[in-house]
Amino acid sequence: MVLVGLKRGLTTLGIGLAVLGCGPGGAAAADLPNAPAPAAVRDLVFNPETTLYRPDRWEIRGGGFYHCCFVESGHTALGGEIVMPRLFAPPAWLPEFFIPRIHVGGVADLNGGTSYGFAGLLFTLNVTDRIFLEPFVGVAVSDGSALGDARHNPIGCTTLIHSGGNVGYRFDSHWSVMATLDHISNGNICSRNVGVNNYGGKIGYSF
Repeated sequence: MVLVGLKRGLTTLGIGLAVLGCGPGGAAAADLPNAPAPAAVRDLVFNPETTLYRPDRWEIRGGGFYHCCFVESGHTALGGEIVMPRLFAPPAWLPEFFIPRIHVGGVADLNGGTSYGFAGLLFTLNVTDRIFLEPFVGVAVSDGSALGDARHNPIGCTTLIHSGGNVGYRFDSHWSVMATLDHISNGNICSRNVGVNNYGGKIGYSF
């Protein structure tokens, strides 16, 4: 009798599990393989499929800027930079965006205002195969005036924080064009902190 009861219990359990597998919960479980995995969602946001972005290459960039604001408003400048290959290939769990490239360059004011050299980290977010966004942050050293004068904004100190971003478009795997905001200021470390903003565009060539 005990064996018969055990058999019946196991049979009932098996039928119950089968019913659960065919019910709404079971259907949802069956659909899970077709749902986007977390890694797929991550890649869609941070690593869209691209054949034109080559972070293992060097890149040179150059262009022109318009100064804004305050005393240096209306000044023009030329800028150039070198972008190095990414520091290392990302592990499978880390999006490409979080692996920066080092960029080194400078901005030369053509009207006797603040010029500076910079170095820092450049992060590339591929929106599509061709469109990309690039925030950057680092350090700049300028020839500007701490207290300001007729040609210079009062920047407080000459060693500054360099930050900004690019919105870019790739024509192919070598050539690209970017709209750029380039900013230097001291982050209120020094007594004055007017800073300098540059708006402009650049052309890039990777090799």
